[in-house]
Amino acid sequence: DQAETLLLQLFRGSGVAGLSAMPKHKTIHSYQLYRPFLTISRKQITDYAIEKLNNIEGMRIHGSPKDRGGVISFNLENIHPHDLAQFLNEDNIAIRVGHHCAQPLLNTLGETATARISFYIYNDISDIDKFCQSLGSIRDYF
Repeated sequence: DQAETLLLQLFRGSGVAGLSAMPKHKTIHSYQLYRPFLTISRKQITDYAIEKLNNIEGMRIHGSPKDRGGVISFNLENIHPHDLAQFLNEDNIAIRVGHHCAQPLLNTLGETATARISFYIYNDISDIDKFCQSLGSIRDYF
């Protein structure tokens, strides 16, 4: 995906505009580019994730789903975000945890830290399913 991003910047412009303008399969010089993971939009995958996360007992999602980009901040009741990240790492799932440079907001929310997941062009529904399954297992452990 890094090579594709570089090629997009070089040949099609940068960012989402360049990405959305490029077909799923394209020949550039002698290189074949194929993007199989772009079958779902960021909004669709984010909406799916919110729906699945809301079904997990003790889940607190921060923010308004209708005003959200591809990032979801959350806390899982009685599990510190750093512990959560460590357990998710065992399942090869990477998330961001901590203050996220928003300590006044965390004080307002009554949280010491939050966990945060985000989505990009390489994510699909199966990633969300695996993430939620792992969260369920971690919740059961604690």
